[in-house]
Amino acid sequence: MVQYGSTTSTVSSGTSVTTWNYWITAGTTTTTTATSSVWHIWTTCGTTPILSEKELLEAQRVIAAQEREAAARQEQERAVHAEREKKARLLLKELLTEQQNKQLDDNGFFELTTVNSGNRYRVWRERSRNIELLDKEGKRVNRLCFHPKDYVHDYDTMAAQKLMLEYDEEEVKKVANYS
Repeated sequence: MVQYGSTTSTVSSGTSVTTWNYWITAGTTTTTTATSSVWHIWTTCGTTPILSEKELLEAQRVIAAQEREAAARQEQERAVHAEREKKARLLLKELLTEQQNKQLDDNGFFELTTVNSGNRYRVWRERSRNIELLDKEGKRVNRLCFHPKDYVHDYDTMAAQKLMLEYDEEEVKKVANYS
C-alpha cells in the first residue's frame, strides 16, 4: 500500500515502489516533463527500484528547473505578444476615425460605411467571422469571413479588413464566406 494524501493505492508486486513514489511526488497533471520522465521510468524499469533517495531528489530538482525555464519562456512570449498587440492597436488607431476608435474601445467593434456602395459594416475584434453587414436600422443581415492568410494580431486583421472593405469591396465579395 502507498499512502498519498488521503488516498491509499495498492501497488502491484510487479511495480517499482520507488518509481511510484517518483510519479506521485513529481506530479502527473501539471508537468509534461515530469509525466514523460516518469512514464519512461515506469515502462522500462519493471520491478527493479532504480532511483535512490539522492537520485529522486536530483530528478525532482531537474524537473523543477525545467518548469522554471518553461515559465520564464511563457512570460517572455506573453511580453512579446503584449508588445505586438500594442503596436497593432496604434496602427489601427491611426486608420480609424475618432468615433470608430471610441466604438472599438467601448464596444469591441467599429462600424464603417463604404463609399462606393454605401453598405454599412460592423467589424468586431476577432480574426474570423467578425464582420457583419448591417441594414439601415443597424441589424445584422449577413456575417462575412475574410482575413489575412497568415496569422497576424486581431488589430492587424481588423486594419486589413477595414482597408479592403473601403477600397476593394468588390474583391471582398468574391473572397468572403457568408453566413
